[in-house]
Amino acid sequence: MEVVDLTQTIEPGMSVFPGDERPTLEAVATHERDGFAQMQLKLLTHTGTHVDAPAHVLPGGRTLDQLTADQFMGTALVVDASDCGPGRTIGPDVLARHGDLLRQVDFLLVRTGWDAHWGTPRYEGGYACLDDQALELVTSLQLKGIGFDTLSPDPVDSHDLPAHRQILERGMVIIENLCNLGQCAELGRGQGGLVQFACLPLKVRDSDGSPARAIAWA
Repeated sequence: MEVVDLTQTIEPGMSVFPGDERPTLEAVATHERDGFAQMQLKLLTHTGTHVDAPAHVLPGGRTLDQLTADQFMGTALVVDASDCGPGRTIGPDVLARHGDLLRQVDFLLVRTGWDAHWGTPRYEGGYACLDDQALELVTSLQLKGIGFDTLSPDPVDSHDLPAHRQILERGMVIIENLCNLGQCAELGRGQGGLVQFACLPLKVRDSDGSPARAIAWA
């Protein structure tokens, strides 16, 4: 079995949504002093590669702990939108390249290639987003979730977050800040384009989101 790690590393100085606090990692026990090592981690629920629950933007929406574990795993298809370029929208034609496969999977993973800018100021905006027609197509599918290798399915300066709302209102989850989707697509070539995918978040009570370890395998 070949596994591709789709997860950004949580570390000080990492990319975060503009205005968000970066994580801090502090050693509270050391081998030299205590005979064991333990670290305290302080971070927001939407740090790094993470899962958005409906409660993130929908009042009364389900929280992560209210979703069953199988919501976070299943078959996935990488949608390659890397040719759309920065600042452009991703139209339904990009999705339509995959034909009936769109209706055979649990997750769509949208590859823009923007993870190449992770850790730089450029990562914080200018990425391509799904347009209204593409969003309409995505939300008509029976998906468990949709993932992106960007900060958000909405532009970074969006206040109403329409893409978040449309996706989460359909009972899906959103996975943000994925990486290595090019490797994931290569992995799927020998499997008819499909891979197995998991993005298991921490089970935190009443949580609107959580970091997750996202992987794909075949």
